Formats: sequence, C-alpha cells, structure tokens
Amino acid sequence: MKPSDVYPIRSLKLALQSCGDYVYAYYGKKEHLHSPFYVGKGRGSRVLSHWEKAASSALDASLNSQEKEIRLILSEGRVPEIKIIAHNVEETSPEKIYSLVERVIQDAFGIQKVWEKNPGIRDREVPMPVSTLVQVREDSARTPVQSLDALIGSCGEREMVTRDKLVSRASTPLLLVGLSKTYHPSFSDDQLAEMARKYWSLHRFNALTTLAESANAALLAWRTVEGRVVIVGAWRIVPSTLKQLEPKGRFTMEVSRHDREFKKDVIGLQLVGTGMNYMGPQIWVPGH
Repeated sequence: MKPSDVYPIRSLKLALQSCGDYVYAYYGKKEHLHSPFYVGKGRGSRVLSHWEKAASSALDASLNSQEKEIRLILSEGRVPEIKIIAHNVEETSPEKIYSLVERVIQDAFGIQKVWEKNPGIRDREVPMPVSTLVQVREDSARTPVQSLDALIGSCGEREMVTRDKLVSRASTPLLLVGLSKTYHPSFSDDQLAEMARKYWSLHRFNALTTLAESANAALLAWRTVEGRVVIVGAWRIVPSTLKQLEPKGRFTMEVSRHDREFKKDVIGLQLVGTGMNYMGPQIWVPGH
C-alpha cells in the first residue's frame, strides 16, 4: 500500500510544497503514538519517500531500519501515522541553530510558554536570578504539529462541493458532525474517529433507520479552516452497530478505517457555506 492508495496524492504534494523546509515524524504502534520511530527533515515529497520505498522494494535487505518498520506496519494492514512537526523552517546561521532546535521541540510537544533567565546581575553580593516565565511562544501557536490529513485540509486545494454533490459522490447515507471546537491538527486518525463517533443525539432524524440499516453508511467530520468548512475525517459505520443508549437519548456506533478509497475521495473537500450551515450532527441520505 503506497501513499497514493491512502491520500489524494496531488493535493498532498501541493500541501507539502507549501511547507518549505520541514521536520517530520513517523509513528507506528497505537500504544506508541507519542513516540516516533523515525524523525527526519526535508522539503517537497521527502516525507513520503520512506513509505514509497518500503511499499515498492522487493528485498528487505535493501531497506534501512525505518523502512523495515514501515514494511511491518503495512503488512499488518495499517498505514504509518505521519506528522509534520515543524514547517517553513528557515536556514539559520550556526549561532541561531539552538533557537531553531528549541522551537521545533516546543512545537512537537505543544509548548507555547518559554522559560528564560532574567538579565544577569554582575554584583556578586546579589543572589543570581532564578528562571522566570517571561513570554508566550507565538510561533508555536501559528505552526502546530499537523497530520497529513490536516495538511491536506489546510491547503485549500481540493474542490468545493454542495451537500447534494457530496451525497451523490458518496452514494451512501452520511452522518456529518463538526469538530471545530475540539479538533487539533495533530490528532491521529484513531483520535479523530473516536471524537467523531461519540454519542450523538440523533433521535430527531427521520432518516435514522436508513442510516442504521445501511451496509455502507459513512461518518464524516468537518472543521473550519480560515472560514472554510473542510472534511477532515471519513470512516464507514460498521453495519448494525448504531445503537441508542436510552429512549430519546444518545447513540453510539463503531467505525471502520479500512475503506481507503472513500477516505481518499473526500478528505479535504470543502463544503459550500460557513460552519453555521452545518452546526450539530446532520444525516444526509441520497435522494432526500
């Protein structure tokens, strides 16, 4: 399975081009999502090259350690979790390299506050100052760690579609939910799916039975990006798992992450209108 089997590759490459020089990380097993097994730097499609080689090489002997790890992930039917840790990282002179490393690490760990020393006091009779919180790190807030899905969404390159066009394109009942207030671009696909599938109040929908009984119904998650409504998550709902927890109460469901073609087709699409058009969960059924 290559990157082009999972992502709209043209959109992804255009998004990567906008990142300039970047630092990226590969994550493997679910229990180690916060511990990457490989970190690198590059520009353009460099981040995809390890995956491409792991998927296309005929001999394990030709693969290095990170490519073998990717091959193992692919053999299990999964794909590697990849995040852009820092982007548009400018070249710096040697005396500034430590500031660059500091910024990348702060971005990676989501640190937006920096501890620095107060101006040094030369008088030996006065105690040396202790570390004091002196500023908020603004550049980390502007350049968050991003998943590849988030990168595609932030690029704004994919087409804009109406509700009817999206339903026609998917040819299946859709449950659309918004994550703008709880979404972070570094979230893994598993984290996004868990947020999107949580227990929605759906009893008011006439089409709920159609959604529950469909063999290929789908769950979509959107967020707003600079005023645009962008699809950031897409999963098939496992048949017969949409259940109501209590009368006129909330529902739960299980989702599948294996329909790569569906995900690739809709991730990054922009919905016509603003977030106000799509507040709360909505069920869309073809022909209605």
